[in-house]
Amino acid sequence: MKKIILIIISVMLVAGVACKKKKNVNAIVVRDCTGTYLNIGGADYAVCNNELLQPKLNGDAVTVTYKPSKLDCTGQVPTCTSKHEHSGWILIEKVN
Repeated sequence: MKKIILIIISVMLVAGVACKKKKNVNAIVVRDCTGTYLNIGGADYAVCNNELLQPKLNGDAVTVTYKPSKLDCTGQVPTCTSKHEHSGWILIEKVN
C-alpha cells in the first residue's frame, strides 16, 4: 500500500512540473547584420523563428513567451562576416 501511495505522489509531482505554466519575459530586440536576437536579463539569445519579430525594430522592448531550442538555427544567412556571441538559440512561442 505504501508503494502505491509513493507511486501516486511521484506521478503527481512529475505531472505538476511538466504542466508548469510558461511565463512572459521582457526582452529587447537586438538586430545586426548577423541576425535577430533577444536580450533577456543581460544575455543575447539568437532567435530561430525571427519572422515573429518582423514588425519590431532594433531596441524595441517586447514581452515574449519562448523556449530554448536544441536546434542550431544557422540556416539564417548573415549579411556580414562579423560574429555575434550569444547564449543559445530560442524559439519564440508568443509575442505579447
